[in-house]
Amino acid sequence: MKLNYSRSTVVLLVALCVFSLEALAERYSVEQDSFGGYSAKKVDDAQQADVPVIDSQPEPEEPQQQAKLELPPEPPVSPKSQNVTDNEYLGDVGDSLSPFEKEYIETERLERSKVLGAIRRAPPLNDFDATRVNSEEFVDGDKLLIDGGRPSSEGSRYYTVVDADGTVRNIDYDADAVQAALEKEREKKIEFTEASVLEKSAASADLPESADPFAAALFAKNFTSDDYFDGFSSTCCQTLPNVDFIELELGKAHYYEMNEDQLPYRFSGGDSRFLLLSLPQTKEKQALSIRSFVRRHKRFGIDNGVFFPQLVTLDSDKQPLRIFTGPLLKYHSETWLAHGYLEGFFQLDSTKDGGERFLLVNTTRDILGQTSSIESDEELISIEHMEIGTLELKLLVEDN
Repeated sequence: MKLNYSRSTVVLLVALCVFSLEALAERYSVEQDSFGGYSAKKVDDAQQADVPVIDSQPEPEEPQQQAKLELPPEPPVSPKSQNVTDNEYLGDVGDSLSPFEKEYIETERLERSKVLGAIRRAPPLNDFDATRVNSEEFVDGDKLLIDGGRPSSEGSRYYTVVDADGTVRNIDYDADAVQAALEKEREKKIEFTEASVLEKSAASADLPESADPFAAALFAKNFTSDDYFDGFSSTCCQTLPNVDFIELELGKAHYYEMNEDQLPYRFSGGDSRFLLLSLPQTKEKQALSIRSFVRRHKRFGIDNGVFFPQLVTLDSDKQPLRIFTGPLLKYHSETWLAHGYLEGFFQLDSTKDGGERFLLVNTTRDILGQTSSIESDEELISIEHMEIGTLELKLLVEDN
């Protein structure tokens, strides 16, 4: 059987079906817990009726009243309110926390209480007085030197050595014996270094002006040292660059560096860097100790290099008086504490009669063309003479 419906009847049936779907739909509420999970819960009609309707157009705020709004000051926290109980502390955050968060907060509270309790129980700190001096904590240097460099309350001194088998041994030594040896070394008479000492010959100065030139030239051939001395004096030392001279002090070691930053001066014996030193005037003759350190110069490919010195004494007008050249310096091998060095001792006379007021230290062309060969216990050491180096000079009073 075929049913015929009119157009209006079909439209009415469709409208009834559409409006009846809203009544059959179910509503759910989705919530997120503290661990990030989601849960859905069916919403009853009674609960849906209690939900307020949110207006999409909020009421406009009054800017004047909003600007005048002032918050009341917070009341001061009393010490009693700081000592909250466990329930009070957890009650402030509410019951919305998970068990994990409650446990974390409780642990943090306990640690805080522990730290504050330790601070309250700690004794008060005393202020440090930097001006307070305890004489027992300081040692007299002169007394310490008499005791051999150690307090008298300490035991015997020793040094540690390792033999060829790798065995470590402690060797005791007597500090008094060491002190006696040092005193003996100080009292030891100075042995001056052998050197060629050139002075202006008095004989050449005594030649009369009317002397035969050929005879004078023949006489001068027997005094080659005078030729070197006169040639050196012709270019030194009044014409030296205007540099500040260095004052030497008795008993004090002075260190000087001959480096490439210094410009060399053209002496008669060749170009050389130099030191100009002032000698103190004393009633006693002086001894000059000079050390020239042997060092490695990797940039020049030299394993052992040294500045080999020539010494020249000058008067108050900076005229040469004596020239110490070609000294037989003594070699001291390298140790863990210091470089090896060449050492020499020279006698100076800066008394009123001696007239030696300045000391010039330089080197020569002939010296730079030579090397020093040192025979050690293990091998033959060859030391190159260089234009640069490090020097130590010290003035000593010569014992009569």
